[in-house]
Amino acid sequence: MLKNITLLLIKILNAISIKKNIILFYSTPDLSDNALAYYYHIKENKKWRCIWVIKDIEYTKKVMLSEEIKNLEYIKINSIKEIYYSLISKIHINTHGSGYKKFKLSKFPIVVSLWHGSPIKKIGRDINETICQQDILISGADYFIPFMQSSIASSSCEIITTGLPRNDWITKNLSSTTIIDKKNMKDFIIWMPTFFKSKNSSSREKSFNDGEINDGYISFLPLSRFKELNSVLSQLELIIYIKLHPYDILNDWDFSSFNCENIKVIKYDDFNFIGSKLYSMLSNSSGLISDVSSVIFDYVYTSKPIGIDTYSSQKYLRPLYFSIQESELNTFKINNFDSLFNFLHYVRENEHKKTKSIYAHYSDTTFCSNVEKIINEKF
Repeated sequence: MLKNITLLLIKILNAISIKKNIILFYSTPDLSDNALAYYYHIKENKKWRCIWVIKDIEYTKKVMLSEEIKNLEYIKINSIKEIYYSLISKIHINTHGSGYKKFKLSKFPIVVSLWHGSPIKKIGRDINETICQQDILISGADYFIPFMQSSIASSSCEIITTGLPRNDWITKNLSSTTIIDKKNMKDFIIWMPTFFKSKNSSSREKSFNDGEINDGYISFLPLSRFKELNSVLSQLELIIYIKLHPYDILNDWDFSSFNCENIKVIKYDDFNFIGSKLYSMLSNSSGLISDVSSVIFDYVYTSKPIGIDTYSSQKYLRPLYFSIQESELNTFKINNFDSLFNFLHYVRENEHKKTKSIYAHYSDTTFCSNVEKIINEKF
């Protein structure tokens, strides 16, 4: 009863509150992904006051230091300030559907979901999860619209293809604070597994189980073979960065005794991979390894080799929306140590031919500019 009365009161306050030119930003992790890319794009526009709603103050400060961001305005999630600014702001940006619960008594705030990827594994309604309300849901390509409509789109929202803002870092249309010393740095591959089990976190309501993990392994690769792999990488003058997913329980493991000169396990809060730096690193990498993660569609814009980890892909519990069309990507299947070895040689020898893909969106303007145009049309 009290909850219903509180919600009614908030709806009334939302309807009568005078709205200001304020954008609230939500992302997971804080200061990341498409929301951060769009923040960089819009923050110099004096029309808007940009405020981040954050979960972890220490992590936020770490990103600010890594990104060299000064004078960032932020407030804590689930605080009185968040409620207040939710009522008077005109736009809410999110990457995971979190944040403001849209009420229908007012046009504002306009809730824009810059969803954090393009779905391959089933999500949202399609696995019986509760979805959030949006006015605009952004898609990375037309191909994904039916799956987003089925899974996470609320009844009144528009799904619009603009391309994902974070890919402005991959295409180098948006600058990053990452400094790549190409003269002195070896070529590198980034391995980005999804996750089977989620780590413990106060920011997640529940743990997530999407399959079984093998102790002492990353996918098919036993940690005991790191030294052998390191030797191969040394001969090829390559480095592999194994970048763990922010939710992955492997972030809780201690890999310090397994790190080698040419193999680095990167946890979610690594200073050199947070904020804009991951996508800048992807742009400068020589190849990518992943499984059924949407990062493979982001990587299309580089035209560089993508190793598809079919070993992990076949172990996830969640069903897929579609099978990846290999002709649309520069792909190579990996499921064991030998095929990984072959992929490393493939990266060294393969010519990168630029081809258009159904999994990408091609535009004469930046993806951030496309999003801004769609938002402006709402006014």
